[in-house]
Amino acid sequence: MHSSRAFITLDALRGIAALAVITWHGGRLFGDDGPVFTAAILAVDLFFILSGFVLTHAYAQRLNANLGVAAFVRMRLIRLYPLYLLGFLIAGLAVALRLYADMTEGSTALGIAAVLNALMLPNPADGSPPFLFQFNFPAWSLFFELIANLAFALFGARLSLKQLAIFVGLLAVALIAVTVRYQSFDLGASWRTFDGGLARAMFGFFAGVLLYRLRDKFAFTGRIQSNTMVLALGAITLATFLPRAALGDWRPPTELKLVFAMALYPALILIAARYEPSARLLPICSWLGIASYAAYVLHVPMHSLGGVVAKLSVGVWLEEYAPMSGLFFILVIGFSAWAADKYWDRPIRAFLNQRLAPAANKQASGAQA
Repeated sequence: MHSSRAFITLDALRGIAALAVITWHGGRLFGDDGPVFTAAILAVDLFFILSGFVLTHAYAQRLNANLGVAAFVRMRLIRLYPLYLLGFLIAGLAVALRLYADMTEGSTALGIAAVLNALMLPNPADGSPPFLFQFNFPAWSLFFELIANLAFALFGARLSLKQLAIFVGLLAVALIAVTVRYQSFDLGASWRTFDGGLARAMFGFFAGVLLYRLRDKFAFTGRIQSNTMVLALGAITLATFLPRAALGDWRPPTELKLVFAMALYPALILIAARYEPSARLLPICSWLGIASYAAYVLHVPMHSLGGVVAKLSVGVWLEEYAPMSGLFFILVIGFSAWAADKYWDRPIRAFLNQRLAPAANKQASGAQA
């Protein structure tokens, strides 16, 4: 396997996908005409495939050697939990301010949801819609990501290429089945579509695993430095989320989203893994990768907190100033992601790695995924 642990172009694609998700969940901050990207929900499927690809690169050999399942899961929690916790705390503050503004008291159900969500576990099926994570609903994908990670550690990393291909094929059938059942691809955030979220995560993650194994098998591992290709791949990725400005009122059918998630994104990632930016473009691509996870896990809590603070302090809704409020929101999230990574996530992970990660595993604990 290739010795370099960094896939800078893939990091950039992850950042572009995070931007699409922010505009999707930002909703009317960007205007009342509809979402900025009409297929932004597919960013999550891109995340899953990227995760499978990168984690195979970082951990497969070690899981087949001497890295235990418990140690691997501990590393993944150290990687994901600090920023998740920050998002939960921001969301909790927004909920507390909203309760204060309405002069109402919290409920037992809200308290149970708070405890479970703080532990990165889904809350009971309450509310409408019954989100798995009431305090930060995009966290559903992190929950399913951890399930896929556990399956990878338990058996996925040890499958032969043929076994892995069959497994991914079965997962593809499962994903198609749930998509047909719900006649939708927007699956996973609520209890009603729990099976759909699991199918999306498992297929995406293990498709990424298979991509890496095929890349390694057929020696498709050489790196080519090309800013032109990196920019083109970034533009193609952004275009797959289908910008409304170019498409008007047309909305992509579920079948097209399925094709993107199952065929286009794997091909895109396989190609993007071969290209790297030069020194001129490297800082931007690296920053997109660094900021992507923080932006994803913080943007909904910050949207909630910003909205309630604006209403309580000056009596306005942020949506009244769209689309300028949306552009400002992106800038705030970008800066917050950088600050959270530098002053919160990295120090906490360094501390946890020093105290909790086994000495033999410390080198891999910083792998980005």
